[in-house]
Amino acid sequence: MDQRTFHIPTSVKIASGIWVTYGILLGIGVLMMFFMIGSASQENVTTILITASLLSMFTAFFLYFGYATFKGKAKDVLGNGIGVVVYGAALMYSNMDFLNILTGLILIASGVLALIYRREYLSIKQS
Repeated sequence: MDQRTFHIPTSVKIASGIWVTYGILLGIGVLMMFFMIGSASQENVTTILITASLLSMFTAFFLYFGYATFKGKAKDVLGNGIGVVVYGAALMYSNMDFLNILTGLILIASGVLALIYRREYLSIKQS
């Protein structure tokens, strides 16, 4: 196993830090949804469980890929960056309220930031 240390570009670290932070906040939201099940009506329990399950997958995505990118263990940031940009755009247009628009813009900016510094990330990984 390769134990070299990489100096990951600061911009990529910032982007991946945003992804991890978003994953943590999303995970807290999922936990809150599970706590809501006890007080929810029978009709809403299924909806809450399905929503919480889907959000759990996104939580795992943001935590895993954010951490891997931050530590330099990700092979590339292309997929991560594009995925975050698409997710941020979908979030913005899913519900046009201020919080979703702001969060979507932050995620899109972090994805674009990772994509801009992709070449530097790859050159450091290959050296």
